[in-house]
Amino acid sequence: MAEPVESIPSLTLGHEYLVISMFMDAYSKDRTPAVWLQILNDSGEPEWHSILMWEMVSAALPENWTVAIDEKSTIRFAPASWLEPGFWDRFFGHGSQEEIRKAHETYRHELELINAAS
Repeated sequence: MAEPVESIPSLTLGHEYLVISMFMDAYSKDRTPAVWLQILNDSGEPEWHSILMWEMVSAALPENWTVAIDEKSTIRFAPASWLEPGFWDRFFGHGSQEEIRKAHETYRHELELINAAS
């Protein structure tokens, strides 16, 4: 079981956060599956945190999520466009200005769909 965390600068204790994607790694260091949730922090930026930090208040899955499983048995749930190779690199500023703009446009569109489902 995870140790309690006093605070994380980008999050507010007791606040509900929207999960925008999920990642399950079947091969964590201790050989137990690790589950990570990508949430929007208090500034509206996406960041990853262990599922062990959260209480689930809804089990609803956004309609625009899909699943991808790679050769290492890593399972990802997210909009298909976010699962494309290099999407997050472009989103965080790696690529041409046009690639970065398109990644941000795609991100906003998918996020609107996720928000509509919550």
